[in-house]
Amino acid sequence: MTVTAVFLNFRVSGLSPFQGDNDNETISNILKVEYDFAAEEFEAITAGCKDFIKKLLVKDPRRV
Repeated sequence: MTVTAVFLNFRVSGLSPFQGDNDNETISNILKVEYDFAAEEFEAITAGCKDFIKKLLVKDPRRV
């Protein structure tokens, strides 16, 4: 997973794709690389941009 992907996502939507209901849930989402684009703010983002971000949000199997 790259910082670039998270930064790009935040720049285009203003939100974290990993946002949980609390800090612990957000951290869990990050560690499991669980994200979604369901928030209203993501509706204006093109499918191509979302696909690009998804391709960058891949967990490195060498890291725990």
